[in-house]
This record gives sequence, C-alpha cells and structure tokens, in this order.
Amino acid sequence: MIYKEYNVSQSAGVILGSTFSLGEKVYPKGHEITSEDILTFKMYGLHFIYGAEYQDGDVEYKTAYTQIAAAVCGKGLGYVVEGENCLITALEDGIFLSDKSRIDKFNSYNENIIINTIAPLSVVKKGDTVAELNILPPLLTQQEIDDMLFRLSGNFALLSLSANRQYRAAFIYPHILGNEDERRHSTAITMRLLQGLADLHFDFTREIECSFNLENLANAFYQGNNFGADVLFISSPLKGYGANDLLFQALKSITDDIYIRTVPYVGAADLMIAEKSGRRIIVLPYDYDKTSDNFIDDLIKQAIFSEHLSEAVFAHKQTPIISKIKPTQHFDKVIAPQSKGSANKAKIGAVILAAGQGRRAGLNKLLVEGQDGLPMFMHSVNAALASQAKPIFVITGYRHEELEEWLEKLDVNVIYNPAFASGVKTSIRLGLKAMPSSCDGALLIPADMPNLGAAEINKLIAKFDTAKDKQLVFFTHKGVKQNPLIWSKSLYDKADLVPENSEFRVVFVEHADYSKAVELKDESKLLDINFPNDVKEYAKK
Repeated sequence: MIYKEYNVSQSAGVILGSTFSLGEKVYPKGHEITSEDILTFKMYGLHFIYGAEYQDGDVEYKTAYTQIAAAVCGKGLGYVVEGENCLITALEDGIFLSDKSRIDKFNSYNENIIINTIAPLSVVKKGDTVAELNILPPLLTQQEIDDMLFRLSGNFALLSLSANRQYRAAFIYPHILGNEDERRHSTAITMRLLQGLADLHFDFTREIECSFNLENLANAFYQGNNFGADVLFISSPLKGYGANDLLFQALKSITDDIYIRTVPYVGAADLMIAEKSGRRIIVLPYDYDKTSDNFIDDLIKQAIFSEHLSEAVFAHKQTPIISKIKPTQHFDKVIAPQSKGSANKAKIGAVILAAGQGRRAGLNKLLVEGQDGLPMFMHSVNAALASQAKPIFVITGYRHEELEEWLEKLDVNVIYNPAFASGVKTSIRLGLKAMPSSCDGALLIPADMPNLGAAEINKLIAKFDTAKDKQLVFFTHKGVKQNPLIWSKSLYDKADLVPENSEFRVVFVEHADYSKAVELKDESKLLDINFPNDVKEYAKK
C-alpha cells in the first residue's frame, strides 16, 4: 500500500485512512473514493485528501479481522465486525480465560494490530464482549497477516471460555491436635474460599479429616480422588515453607504434577497447586483468611478453569501490589543500609553485544553450549551480573527468541536490534541510547568472550576515574589492545569495539591522550571466539 496526499480531482479509487463526515454524509475508514465523492468533496472546497492505494497483496482491514479473529478465538468465543472494530464475544455463559503476558506479547508483534480484553477469569454471560480487536490502517498486507498468524500458531488460542458448570469439590482438614483453635482456623479458611469463589458453582459435598502425617495425608488424597471430586481443597494446620515441608512431600507422593510450590505473596506464599488424573488439588495458604485482594483467588480460578494445566500456565504469575499503605510501628528500630562503595566510585553500566550472526564462525556461535551446559553468550551475561557493573543491557538480534529464553529469569534489560545484520555498531548505539544518564560510562562486552570473569570487569571499572570527563579504558596483553572496554558518556557518539587492527583505527588513535590500559597477564581471559575451529575447541572444554 502507498499512503500519500492526493489531489481530489485525481483521487478516484483512493482508500480513506480514517472516517470523516461532510454535512450529513459519513465516509468511513476503508471507503474507496468514487467519482461522485469527488464532486461532493469539491463542492465543500476540498482540494487535497490523504489516503492509500491498493497494491498487490493488500487486504482490506475488515477482511483482515476475519483472519486474525478466527485465530485468536478459542473455545466458547466468536467475533463480529462492528464499525471499525472487531468484537470478540462470548457464545455461552462462562469464565473468560486469557494470559496478560501473551496479550502484551500480541500487542508487540505489529504496531497496527491491537487487542484489549476484560479482566482474565471474569464471569461472563452469553453475548458479552470480552475483547476488542483493532486494526489501525485501512489496509494491511497479506504478509503482515500471515506473519501474525504464524506467531500465534505455536500455542493454544489466545482467548477462550470455560463453561461455568457445577463443580464437585472435597475438603481435606488435616489436624495436629484436633482442638478448637484448629477447627476455628479451618472454618475461617473455608469461609474465605466460599467468599472468593462466590460467583462460581461449587458443590462442597465431601469433608475428610485426617492426622497431619504422610500416610494419613496420602490416604485422604486417595479418598477425595475416589470420591470423584473435580477439585480437592486442603487447609493446612501449619504455615508451609515450600518444597521441604510435609504437605509438599505428601503431594509429591500421590500427584501427577505439582505446578505451583510457592507464590510471590508475603503472608500467603504457601499456596500449592497440583493435579492427579485431571483433578485439581489446591493447598490453601495457612493465612488465606487474612488476604483481602484477588491474587490468590485468581490463581485458584486459573487452576480450576484452565483446560491445559502446565507450569507455563503459571510461569508469568504477577507479583501482587500491597493495596494499603501501613505505618511501620517501630520506626525507631528501622535500619538504613550502608552505602556500598565510596561516593567517588564509578557508576558503569554494561552493554553485552549478542545480536550477531557469527558469519566468520559459520554458525550462531553464541548458542553453542560448553561442557557446563550454558550457551556461550551466557558466560558474558553471568560475568557482568557478578561484577560491579549496573545496569546490564543485553542486545539481541539473530535468533533472539532463543537467546531471550535464557534471559527470562534474570533481572537484566533485553533490547532487540532489528537491524542486527547491519553490523555491531547498530547494537552499540541501541545499548548506549538506553544507558541511564546517572552512569559515568558504559562497558561494551562482546558476547563471544566466555572466559571473561567478574574480576576482570571489576579491574576495568576500578581504573575509571570519575574526575575526568573524557575517558577510554581497555585491556592490553603484551601491549596489544583487547576488548572489553569502557567509554565515558561524553564519548558515546564515538564508541566502538577494539578491532583486530585497533592500532590503526582512527577512533583509538584520536583518544590516545585519555586512554587507560589495564595490562592482563592471563591472555586466556580475553579469548574471543571467532572462527569454526575456535567454536569446536570451546565446545570440547
């Protein structure tokens, strides 16, 4: 498609990019201008109009809706195009299922295609709108649509509905002493559960009491399972402490899978979710009755209504926000942490350059695993994490999805470089652009230096002088310049890596007056993997 401004007299066949009106006449987005329209435009004094022309492979946005919405809609959902939007609609009463992290990812695929949804796990009625899909321009290319469909093809449907049917539930009450305090606690947990699931249909038809030991707990699990309960709830007489406590060991002995061992919720972290023969087993937190928000309730609902349970379903569970500000009772006992390092210590961020294709090596060397099972690039990441460099940016490009899987559980900043094929300087620019102004300089680390350690990085940082505006700090071995290197922020526009011919590159000669060399005797620490034989040797180690 070609978007541009057209002379009204020559605008026949042009597609309007947005809706507008002249008098009582409304010209909708996607409307194709006719000769009659041109006469009307001229009558109103319009001389120019902005729009698009069809090209081969272009698809009108309402047609695009039908392709994308069909891929987005799962069980119990349909779609209808109304006006400029596509509405995703419940075909029956039920529970709306979606994953916020997947919605966020969908909205990152193409800036012209947007989806918004209601809150996951909402109870909806037949005919309710659960999501709105919006395509911004009047035309998309079929290639854009195909790309979106391809990205959606590796998982279950983005949105779905679970029927809000009657669920049979059993409750297990393990006890230690069997006294009144334990009974009051169990009653409070039960009442809190009924409150949290008030809008759902549960038939609590079986209660099982047992002693709090492995054998009796296992027998109680079997009883609940044989009873045919869809869901088995357990109220613990003690606060759990994860994979080492008694309830976890009992669950492990009789269940098929345990999907949640703990959750990031202070005061109620001991929620556990497991499955046996398709039946869900949920260990309620000891202090569940003291929780007032929906965090635990939503995880319970997710466990009950998700058609396909797996650890991935809960992989992106959100950390809850403390809902109420409470004053600290003993403020006079509050300890202020000691400041780390001196005020003059350099603040250096790190940019790990992991976007390249590894052409000289003949393959993507960064994903080649050493004997420790880690891909090559992760050694640079781990060295930076263990060093004094903060913050850390990892620039990815070629096969970025595979690299980013390794980074998912690390608190580093990941930046994708779509122009990675244009050379390492594009990645350097992205990393330095993201570097906070509070940093005195930036450390550039090639991701193909697996022997570099935190100690070496810290030596470079220690050499950086905060009193000097312009500075370039690098390693040498027997006088030869080596990566990695630190550029002061006043030199970011000049920043580059040390090339093999560094003695002759202008940028390194130009800044010789304020360059600092850190001589390193152990050359192996500066090993740079470049060629096929280097990669083979690395994989053997």
